[in-house]
Amino acid sequence: MKINPAVSNNYGPNAIREKFYNETQKMQGENSATLSFSDFLKESVADVNKTQVQADESIAKLLNGEQGAGIHETMLAVEQADLKMRLMVQVRNKAVEAYREIMRIST
Repeated sequence: MKINPAVSNNYGPNAIREKFYNETQKMQGENSATLSFSDFLKESVADVNKTQVQADESIAKLLNGEQGAGIHETMLAVEQADLKMRLMVQVRNKAVEAYREIMRIST
């Protein structure tokens, strides 16, 4: 008897890393110039901001009782925005930690 896992493997660390690697390969294939790390961070911050704005709009629609603004859609939007923000904070923490380590080594 095969039991299906409660969590899909589509969100495992390797799957996420491969997804971002494939996306960067597609972006590099479209442009001859490569995407710099700072540009990648800028786009990521813009994406997080866009998701936060969409979540805020979804909350406003729910509170105003607009058509098609259900609690489920609103909660999904809020949770997605929260997840992206927490991921961005962790990336920032790792970057600061790496910077501190480099400064410690160089002194």
